[in-house]
Amino acid sequence: MCALMVATRGMFNRNITLDDTGVRRGATLVAWDDIDHYRYDCQDWSRASDFVLVTRSAQLIRISPVFDQGPVVAERILRELHPRLRAEAYFDPFRLDDAALVHRSLGRLPLADFVRLELAFVGSSMVAIVHARDAGEWAQVDTSDIANLWLWLDQLAERGIAIASPVRLHLPPVLTKLADWIAADRVLPRATVIPPRRR
Repeated sequence: MCALMVATRGMFNRNITLDDTGVRRGATLVAWDDIDHYRYDCQDWSRASDFVLVTRSAQLIRISPVFDQGPVVAERILRELHPRLRAEAYFDPFRLDDAALVHRSLGRLPLADFVRLELAFVGSSMVAIVHARDAGEWAQVDTSDIANLWLWLDQLAERGIAIASPVRLHLPPVLTKLADWIAADRVLPRATVIPPRRR
């Protein structure tokens, strides 16, 4: 895959390149295999948001693409990271095992009692609300605080957990299956998959 030069915005305006080796920022290279997890910092749900990559040595790399590059950058980052992160998936403050969703402080919710996950929007923030059978809202977490957000949602979908969103989610092609799963609830608008721009 060819290298992708990322035009970043605001105070995070740095020379960043994504290539087969990893993330280059100036003269510094962080290999894809050295990234422990990412966070998706949703500051405005109507557009692609920032990725914060966290290395195994706790170094932070914020990637804030200009608006039209958002889907292309998301596609490249997720396509490189998800296969690497899937084996030892980390979803703090959650943990997902074969039979339950576990929250750091709320404990275990058996998947059989997991009714649905709702993505709600409060101001410019996106919030994940876990609805449990006989308990209503079991957990409510800002999605910016969930490690490896899109991989977490993808794995919930693979386990058959219903995911609802009241607005269109602009997802890159690598998340097409997730977009289709969210769109399966006909009461809600279909998620939109945005293909990367040809360069």
